[in-house]
Amino acid sequence: MKYIFQCVFFLVVFNAYSQFTIQGHILDSLTNNPIEGATVFFDQTSIWTITDSEGYFNLYMKLKTSTPLVISFLGYERIVIPEPFTGEELTVHLKRAENELEAVIIKSDRRNKDKKANQLPESNQLDRWSVLFDHLFIGPGRAANRRRLSNSENIHYSFNAEQQTLSVSSKTPLVVVNNYLKYRIIYTLDTASINFYRDEKFNVLVPRIFMIA
Repeated sequence: MKYIFQCVFFLVVFNAYSQFTIQGHILDSLTNNPIEGATVFFDQTSIWTITDSEGYFNLYMKLKTSTPLVISFLGYERIVIPEPFTGEELTVHLKRAENELEAVIIKSDRRNKDKKANQLPESNQLDRWSVLFDHLFIGPGRAANRRRLSNSENIHYSFNAEQQTLSVSSKTPLVVVNNYLKYRIIYTLDTASINFYRDEKFNVLVPRIFMIA
């Protein structure tokens, strides 16, 4: 019995010391006011949390991860911390992002040759782009059907008609949800593009290259 008690004791102590904790305080860089509701996560993992009313957060994990810690809040520039395991509380000041008009546009270098080139695409075109990006980003197959992007409305598309390339961007992290396995992964989308070629026979654009980083 004594031996069993010692084993249990050492297991508890080992587990306690094998956990890693990251604590931090998120503030506005101009006002120094705390930012409530900022998302703090390890990129491409299900390890995440949000800041409380005072701007504080705590992240607990059993193993270290090699992915960077990302801090994001709508209207502010994203912060990426490559080495967050310092053992000290992090104090992060978020800078407010410049106000930019977010719009889905079609770009073209041709002038007065194709007036439609500078028009906004129709809603059904946006739907097709959204479905295409979902298919390429999430992937095909039965397993992919259990996953979905929960905030796809934050994705912005820009099509260059001259280069036949669709650029995809999002100022907020993408959230991939799997309701079957009960997890969600937060992914920082830095750059993504879909290059097309035109099928002359059917006069349609066909995806050729998908690049994401």
